[in-house]
Amino acid sequence: MNIKHLLSAFAGLLLLSAFGSCKKYLNDIPNDSLPADSIFSNLTNVKEYLAQVYANIPDPYTNNRTGNGGHDGYYNYICDDANYFSHPEFTSTNFMFNTLSPSFTTFEYLWPEFYKPVRTATDFINKIDGANPAQVSDYLKLHYKGEARAMRAIFYFWMLRLYGPVVILPNILPVDASDEQLFQQRAPFDSCVNYISHQLDSAYDEINASGTSTQLPSQPLNLEYGRVTTGICKAYKEQVLMLAASPLFNGNPSLTSLKNTDGTPLANQTYDQQKWKTAADAAKAFIDEFVPTTYNLYTVADTNAFNAAYKACRDVVTTDWNSEWIFGKSYCSTVGSYVNQASPKLVGYVNVTVGLGFYSVNQSMVDAYFMNNGLPITDPASGYQQSGFTTFKNPYDVKARSTFNQWVN
Repeated sequence: MNIKHLLSAFAGLLLLSAFGSCKKYLNDIPNDSLPADSIFSNLTNVKEYLAQVYANIPDPYTNNRTGNGGHDGYYNYICDDANYFSHPEFTSTNFMFNTLSPSFTTFEYLWPEFYKPVRTATDFINKIDGANPAQVSDYLKLHYKGEARAMRAIFYFWMLRLYGPVVILPNILPVDASDEQLFQQRAPFDSCVNYISHQLDSAYDEINASGTSTQLPSQPLNLEYGRVTTGICKAYKEQVLMLAASPLFNGNPSLTSLKNTDGTPLANQTYDQQKWKTAADAAKAFIDEFVPTTYNLYTVADTNAFNAAYKACRDVVTTDWNSEWIFGKSYCSTVGSYVNQASPKLVGYVNVTVGLGFYSVNQSMVDAYFMNNGLPITDPASGYQQSGFTTFKNPYDVKARSTFNQWVN
């Protein structure tokens, strides 16, 4: 029998085997799939399900180039003065050069990605009270519920900040939902704000009520930093109310036509100054409760006042979970890329690892500072020279180097 016949016979045996075992295979539950009624049967599954709520927290280091994997868009890269436009593959250059097109999919990508944790959180909130009491204590149920509720509100805030009025889904939609159930109208902006702020209040109460003498509600559960605390609830409430008070959604006439298909206005057209007072009260409440006992400005001791200020501004970014951090994403796997982008190019150095210099200070930022004699560069007596070169030693450099006159003093 030649190889062709052997292969044909073997294929026939596989086909018969597949038909014979088809029924059994279709009745099997995949090993990597967890039945819904098992999720709340033990503490391990409960923790893993709650972790899914946290999973889509944006990672700002991922979306500097192409792709949408970080759930963050490119907003951190277009709202500062970093020199990203020098790198053509950075997708953020679409904003800087005004070259956006319908093929730019980041905005539509984030909409469903943020509703995924919203749905998971809602399901978790609805079912956690029925978790196996032998595995999950009432204390953990209340704390976990507060975390899930707060994260759901925070995801809604992130969508509100990005899209304006959004669809609020207080309940889980069935998998066989009708078109009428699926295609819901957006809630007016102020209704979204009220829902989010009230949910953050409820989450604060749940986490606060679950606090003990050894587990303060202002500290992350089991000191697992990156988890929601009472401070995070109040901090985001202030952020939500600040957005509501801003001119963008507080009586903005350019949003008059923003309506649902049934004619419901989505943006309030009457300016309300009281919204600023409400936001200020929320900020004061946060400060009164958490500053300086939980959060505080990060400082570094140094006999030189300038060095102390410089080190504090530098190290506040690199010192994990320091006193100035309120909320952050744990385990950002791409932070190394960010560090490389932020590091200087170190032009002229040899045998050292150089950075990309994308956070280098640009000329317009340099020109905004006074000269070391206290005069602006526009004053003829300032000594500013726009052309030519000179030798200059930076206080933190190892030797003097040739540089532009406009960068000196």
